[in-house]
Amino acid sequence: MSEDIRELAFDTETTGLHHLEGDRVIEIGAVEMINHIPTGRTFRTLINPKRSVSEDTVRITGITDDDLRDAPFFEHPSVVDAFLEFLGDATLVAHNAGFDRNFLNMELEKCGRPPIPEPRWIDTAQMAR
Repeated sequence: MSEDIRELAFDTETTGLHHLEGDRVIEIGAVEMINHIPTGRTFRTLINPKRSVSEDTVRITGITDDDLRDAPFFEHPSVVDAFLEFLGDATLVAHNAGFDRNFLNMELEKCGRPPIPEPRWIDTAQMAR
């Protein structure tokens, strides 16, 4: 009998588009799938980015600085530890995965955590091309 395949459909929202220029993650969302079927288990959290969100981000996501004021920082255990526990050894499935991977790995690096390596990501945008 084959082993179950565990994946997380994954998305981030960010303060802007440029992780190397100081933009940060403001929301993480993930939906667990076993053998490509959603299980009903999800992970979602807002994250205080320690900076303002861009007008474009507010327009696209509806998330404002006020929404994030009392949210935990990424390095808080309720974010980083809880997410890594939820992730486990799952593969991350994202549309334009490089964007999400760069931002998530930047945030993990700031916490002294190892990055999620590229082989653990599936990019649906790349698959659709």
